[in-house]
Amino acid sequence: MSNQLWDAYVRDYIVPKIEQRNAERCEQALMEGKNTERLSSIKNLMQNLKFSAEKAMEALSIPKSEWARYKAML
Repeated sequence: MSNQLWDAYVRDYIVPKIEQRNAERCEQALMEGKNTERLSSIKNLMQNLKFSAEKAMEALSIPKSEWARYKAML
């Protein structure tokens, strides 16, 4: 393969794939951090203010559709 073809292949195929993978990993890391922080906040409200899990999630404005997931992590 000539250098020009190789350069075009890398530029047009490999680089976009790497960028996409990096973006997906970044998004996943952000979501994991958000979930960790939310779980920590729920636990703190439960421990410090004696809130139930439901009351803590309500106070944090966590959508009810996500409550089961956080309850499972407690």
